[in-house]
Amino acid sequence: MTRTSKQKPAQKANLKEVNSLLDICLAECYLKNDSALSRMLEVSPSAISKLRNGTQFPSASFLVSIHENIGISFDRMRKILNVGFDYKF
Repeated sequence: MTRTSKQKPAQKANLKEVNSLLDICLAECYLKNDSALSRMLEVSPSAISKLRNGTQFPSASFLVSIHENIGISFDRMRKILNVGFDYKF
C-alpha cells in the first residue's frame, strides 16, 4: 500500500475566539441569550451550541448571516476570529 501525504489542516478559529464573536453578536443586538441569537440569525439553537462547545466552526453561510442580520463586517469578524484571508470555511 502506498501512503499519500496528508494535507495540512485548514486554519481554524479557536473556541475562545468563536465564543467572543457570539458574545459580541449578543451585545450588539441587546439579546439576552443564545436562543434569541439563533432566532435572529435564523439558525437552530443546536448550531449555536455546537459553535460554543467547539464541535463546529463558523461556516461561510453563518458568517454571511451575521453580516446581513447584525451588520458586523467580514473584516471585523476575521479580526475577532483571529484568522487571515487564507481561512477555509
